[in-house]
Amino acid sequence: MEKASGLRYGGELDAATFRPFLQYRFAAHQRLTMPVLVIAGRHDGGAASEGLRDLTRLLPNARFLEYEGSGHFVYLDEPERFARDVTAFLTK
Repeated sequence: MEKASGLRYGGELDAATFRPFLQYRFAAHQRLTMPVLVIAGRHDGGAASEGLRDLTRLLPNARFLEYEGSGHFVYLDEPERFARDVTAFLTK
């Protein structure tokens, strides 16, 4: 698909095919009162940090982390930090 379209997977290709359809929409953010950890990769072409920041602001008990050196797969790009952050969140 990359060769045929000339677009890179994970960024340009996702934006062209999925972004118009995939949007996080909740009708009752305030009802989601459990702790939520939202992690974004700064260079993610599919799930932009701005949208995830907005989602975090809408949730009453959410924390946002942005991984500066990561794309879409933060657990692969920065595995040590990901493991540390998720472990700290889950044990809190």
